[in-house]
Amino acid sequence: MAEEQKKIDAKEAVALAKKYLHELKGISTSESFLEEIEMSKDNQCWSVTLSYPATDYSGLILVPRKAYKIFEVDVNTGQMVSMKIRQV
Repeated sequence: MAEEQKKIDAKEAVALAKKYLHELKGISTSESFLEEIEMSKDNQCWSVTLSYPATDYSGLILVPRKAYKIFEVDVNTGQMVSMKIRQV
């Protein structure tokens, strides 16, 4: 009888997305916040939306804001499938 492979749960998907954001952009995992998480319709990927502090330049003034990224995490392997900008 074949052993069933353990799937990545929601908490693991969030941790993987935070780690990936840290590795790519240097954003501390404590500075990134979970905004949304959803399983894809085909049950193959977690869609994880994280926010983190960012700034915009408005003339000579720095304006603080939140930036958002959507990460797609494969439920079978934990591999990052995509990272996209999320417009609010």
